[in-house]
Amino acid sequence: MTSCKKPKTMRALKGAITAASLCLLAGPANAQETARQKSVIVFDASYSMISAQNSGGTSQRLPLAKEISKRLFNDPGQFDALPALVVFGDYRIDSTVGNCQNTHVRARGGRRTAQALSQINTVIDQVNARGRTPIIDTLDLIAREFVEEEIQVVIVTDFDRDPRCMTPQKTACSNIQRILRDDTGRQRIFVDFIVTAGIERQQISPQLQALQSCLNAQILPLPDNRFIDRHVSTILGSLYPGQPIERPAFVPAPLPVPAPLPAIDRAVAPTFTPTTGAVIITAHLPAIAAHFPVALPDRPVITLSGRNGVPSEDNPGRGVEFDVAPATYDALVEWRGRRQTIPGIQVTAGHTTRIDVDIAPFILKVDALDRNGKKLGKEVKWQVTDTAGKHVLFAGPRLRMPVPQGVYAVSAKRDHRQSHTPAQVTVPSGGEDFGTDVVTMQ
Repeated sequence: MTSCKKPKTMRALKGAITAASLCLLAGPANAQETARQKSVIVFDASYSMISAQNSGGTSQRLPLAKEISKRLFNDPGQFDALPALVVFGDYRIDSTVGNCQNTHVRARGGRRTAQALSQINTVIDQVNARGRTPIIDTLDLIAREFVEEEIQVVIVTDFDRDPRCMTPQKTACSNIQRILRDDTGRQRIFVDFIVTAGIERQQISPQLQALQSCLNAQILPLPDNRFIDRHVSTILGSLYPGQPIERPAFVPAPLPVPAPLPAIDRAVAPTFTPTTGAVIITAHLPAIAAHFPVALPDRPVITLSGRNGVPSEDNPGRGVEFDVAPATYDALVEWRGRRQTIPGIQVTAGHTTRIDVDIAPFILKVDALDRNGKKLGKEVKWQVTDTAGKHVLFAGPRLRMPVPQGVYAVSAKRDHRQSHTPAQVTVPSGGEDFGTDVVTMQ
């Protein structure tokens, strides 16, 4: 840190001239951005922020989270340092299904500039909320990525259930305290606030109550935008102590007195009992495009159907994850007319079932015959042409080629012999998954 103290000697005076210049350029020092302190805003981009099937709350979770997060970066004064921005669940960065490590530092904070502020606003505006809710993994990332002696954290989340990333082992208070403390046992990371976007206080889950108790964090419910000004003032007053913030006068509507949260014994690690299980279905598609550059739908549709009145869900994607209630399900994978059923999938609470499905391609099968009707056992050069005039060459004693559904003209050549006329082959042929024909060589 640059010192602005009065020099005591002539030699010190020369060095102090440069130091004084730096002090003038830097402007007033901010208490929250030094070599010892750091503030971090954590943004939840999990799928529950946009899902119509989330547990309670409103459909405005993501817009509310974006609005208050941007205010926390944009409202402070020109000399207040920017907090760091950490985002989890953003599919713009990592679209791996079920990934609890999809948490990234999107901005490291520091000096406030128009360019840095614009980049942060763009990241928040463009998040693709499709991922998981790895809050404990995110705290672990913060502990590893930032070296400051004291780190203040604000988490903006809806904290919907996530039995995959918030396991009892991870949410055990002993594990959380290990992450928050340094090697000497001194607490280094302080989660000051958890803003619950789109969630009323009475809708806060027991899991979040247990997490709040272990983190010693203050929960700020944000069911709608009436409370944004109040919460922004509360948070900035903690992040920038002693720094006056000019804002229009705000008279909040009176809040209902919340019911007291149940006491939690800190000596016992808080745990929760999962109520859902996960099914991950991955569809492996044939590499048809290597043969014909045709437009193929890039994603199959995977449907998970419940039995005994349990509703079904369907999603497009090569890999799809379903969080569902314990029951027996049937899955259907559809792609370009191909249908594959996986019956009797047993789902139990707290467990994940993984299923890989190979979508078999349509096969074009053609044999070459001589004048006597015998199959040629030697190398034959094949040309396959589709209805658009695109063609591919293939060498071998017989033609076996994965292709999209359609009609193809097939001709063959060996030495001086040539097939009489191209064979017209329809794929699939009849009730079979392939088209079969023969060509006769001259």
